[in-house]
Amino acid sequence: MPFMTHRVSVRLVTLSTMRWSGVVLVRSSKTGDELGRVYMRDGQILWAEGRGQEKTLFDTLAFIGGLEQDELQFLLDLLSRQESEDEEQTSFMAAVCQSGYLSTWATREALRVHIYEAIRALESDDALMEEHPSEEMIGGVPFTLTELYFGERLDSTLHSMPSLEQLGVWRVEIWHPSRGPGIVWPKESPPWAMLNYRFPVVLEAGAANPNQTPKVTLQYFSSSIVAGVRLPDPYGTLIMVELANSSVAPTIVTLLYYTPTFFILRALKEVDPVQELL
Repeated sequence: MPFMTHRVSVRLVTLSTMRWSGVVLVRSSKTGDELGRVYMRDGQILWAEGRGQEKTLFDTLAFIGGLEQDELQFLLDLLSRQESEDEEQTSFMAAVCQSGYLSTWATREALRVHIYEAIRALESDDALMEEHPSEEMIGGVPFTLTELYFGERLDSTLHSMPSLEQLGVWRVEIWHPSRGPGIVWPKESPPWAMLNYRFPVVLEAGAANPNQTPKVTLQYFSSSIVAGVRLPDPYGTLIMVELANSSVAPTIVTLLYYTPTFFILRALKEVDPVQELL
């Protein structure tokens, strides 16, 4: 069943609209066994876990970061310490970044896939939901429910797609309106290279709306084409992609619509972030 059409996802959409905070406990109506949990704050997803989900957080961390077994074991020990000390999820994310294994940008993408897979695992036919409101939900890396659908195709896209250069991309800029550039590709491109003469394409993408899929805008210039999207995430992340020619535009627009964070992960394979996410 497609994501966000099962009754579990539909109810999460309602709770998101209500800006609800608390824990959604999902049980089997047949056996009473717990199937998993979803943690929310102000309608945003902080964490989710589902019994039997196909990909765990560490599976995705290994894939996205290309981590070796000893590096994964270090992160596993780190998470175990965090859980025993009741630390915030944000601390784990910062610690991963400090370890040098992954940036916060890449770690958030791993969390995205994990949470998406967890919610999918909860969508069984006998799912019974219990809602436990709490205004004391702290920590966590927030996701809007809408942006989680990027996780549906992210793994397969990364496995099968060529590099940015092979796709015909000239430049990628990923930034936050209030904090400036976060990632700039290629490395020799100066930050804000597209700000003055390409910025309108992003403004036309509209304000970030956590309840709507992103709108991809395409703008033609004399020397290039720029595709822009403003993500429906809590930060209003902006992605601008400058293309060499119109023949590659359909592929780029499709990627920006279905898996826009593909450009984050592909760029991070070749450059370091200008600044971290958190």
